[in-house]
Amino acid sequence: MDFAPTQQHPSDAETTAETGHGSGGLTDLLDPQRLAQRAFELRYWLLGIVAAAVTLAILATVLQDPQYLASSRIEISRVDAGATQIEGVAIDVENRDRQYYQTQYVLLRSRFLAERVVEAENLTQDRAVIEALGYPETASPSAEQLARNLLGHVQVEPIPESNLVDISVRTGGAAASAKLANAWAEQFIQTNYDKRFGDTQSARRRLERQLAEQRERLEISEAALISYANENGIVVLQRGASGDSEGGGQQTLVETRLSQLNEALAAATARRIEAEGTARAASVANAGAATIRSRIAEVEATLARLRTTLGPENSQVEASEAELRSLRSALSKESGITGAASDAQLRGARQVEAELQARFDRAKAEYLAQQNQGVQYGILDREVNTNRQLYDALLQRYKELDVVGGGRNNIALVERAEPPGGPYSPSLVRNLFLALLAALALCGGLIFAREIFDDTVRDPSELRRRLGLPVLGLIPKFEADEVENQLGDTHSELSEAYASTRVAINFATKPDDKIILVTSTRPDEGKSLTSLAIAYNFARLKKKVLLIDMDLRRKGISIRLNESKSTEGMSTYLAGQISSLPTVHKDEFGLDFVRAGTSTLNPADILSTSQFQIVLDELRKHYDWIVLDAPPLLGLADTPQIADAVDGIVYVVQANGSTFRSVRQAIQRLRATHGKLLGAVVTKLDYRNESYAYGYKYGYGYDYKSE
Repeated sequence: MDFAPTQQHPSDAETTAETGHGSGGLTDLLDPQRLAQRAFELRYWLLGIVAAAVTLAILATVLQDPQYLASSRIEISRVDAGATQIEGVAIDVENRDRQYYQTQYVLLRSRFLAERVVEAENLTQDRAVIEALGYPETASPSAEQLARNLLGHVQVEPIPESNLVDISVRTGGAAASAKLANAWAEQFIQTNYDKRFGDTQSARRRLERQLAEQRERLEISEAALISYANENGIVVLQRGASGDSEGGGQQTLVETRLSQLNEALAAATARRIEAEGTARAASVANAGAATIRSRIAEVEATLARLRTTLGPENSQVEASEAELRSLRSALSKESGITGAASDAQLRGARQVEAELQARFDRAKAEYLAQQNQGVQYGILDREVNTNRQLYDALLQRYKELDVVGGGRNNIALVERAEPPGGPYSPSLVRNLFLALLAALALCGGLIFAREIFDDTVRDPSELRRRLGLPVLGLIPKFEADEVENQLGDTHSELSEAYASTRVAINFATKPDDKIILVTSTRPDEGKSLTSLAIAYNFARLKKKVLLIDMDLRRKGISIRLNESKSTEGMSTYLAGQISSLPTVHKDEFGLDFVRAGTSTLNPADILSTSQFQIVLDELRKHYDWIVLDAPPLLGLADTPQIADAVDGIVYVVQANGSTFRSVRQAIQRLRATHGKLLGAVVTKLDYRNESYAYGYKYGYGYDYKSE
């Protein structure tokens, strides 16, 4: 990696520092290597979550009551309502079908259907079902409570790409589950049928009740009519199609006999009248015959006298003979009518008429006797006729409904539920799977949360993107007892890392820049070690280097070089306790350094004088590089007071320890002093930074065996 800083305008750097994450934040967040690294960091937490989930799954399996699942299957056929158009645009059949089926699925999960199942199966009295639904033995739930509970045990699962729907019921009893699944399907089918053909079926049931009632009324009225007729000797010989007694539709035996006698009496009367006429004609005929005989005698006398006087050939004789013949012919005709026969015929006719009259009178008396009974009989007969007409009308209506009212249900039961052979749950395998799935989700959430909310510096490149701070060097983490050996060995990883840092500082500074300040956000970030290592690396180039301990409070460099107990140093000079420049000491490697010293005055007050600038101007004349180990920034005023007096500032950031928020605040303080920030040195990199391509091992070293 190129550690040379990119020149950046101060305003651009400040803008970047204010905005926080750069453009690659989301991509970095989803980097599998980074997430894997986070998982490794949280491995004990993650293992604990998985172990807890497995333990809970086993406990849930052991403690959970067995549940039995039974399923019935129904088929919902599409109802073809015909072509439907609205303003000439046909409604999409597919959308209509989808709406229809979704409606059926919602109805299958409705509380109305649950209440209907409870009522139809009388579940409030079924203890087996009540206990299977989880109620204690002594519980007596209401129908509404039972319906709500039952609704939670029912699952409706449409089978994809088909018209089939599975209705599954899960309860604590195998038989109860099968019974409820079948009842649920049957009641849904019946509900759908009632909805489609409910009016017709209700009308048919209503007509059936009315027919039964009307039939009973008709039978009662007919029985009353027959009983009354039998008690009063009323015999009906003829009943018309209308059945209306008032219109002559029926005739009793008395009426029939009276009618027949009336007709016979009329005929006898006619014959008697005819006989009387014949008798009168006979008597008239006898009187005429006597007259004719008298005339014949007269004509015969005249004829005899004429024959004697005029002769037989005389016209008068011929006329008398003709008249005589005519009279004799008339007498012969009149003589054919006998009075005795006429009298006998008249007597017979009168006798027959008299007998028929007597019989007619008796029949008339019987008919008149039945008139009073006929009133009640007519009432009963009219009631019979009325009931029969009503019954016939209801029967005709029932037949019409039977023809047009029936229909085929579009929902059918395909498979009935059978009691399951074993429990559906608890299932150890399923519980373990769900527990592991939940544990993985929780672990993933924990990893992402840690990645999102962990503001510590993991990826050194984020310093440039989020804070506008170039990276000058990456320093691996070593144990405290290894640091001295690593610094002393020019081929060690630590020395190589600081050598790379020194090269980056060279590129970041101008030829006239000599004074470098090293600071950090907080203590224990490796600031003093970095100051010492930078000074050593410049010294190895045969440069004249001075290391000054400006951490007047903690004296980090002085302690590391075993010079912390001396009272003389920069603090005493700046406080005016000594008049000459502070003594320059050499360590065991020949590095010049100035101790911090000890003063009773506040370091912030000491640094506010002009003496510090004076001593720096003097030392600049004698050294190629001057490295100042300054105190941390946060909470102290020391470093901001001296930042403007140096040529460049190296900012030390501890990986996995410093947060971007604290670094941002500290850098804002430095930029407010117009100090020149060269870049950052990221220290204490370890395995946690490998996923960001910043390993704590360089992977390239020296092959000592080949030397």
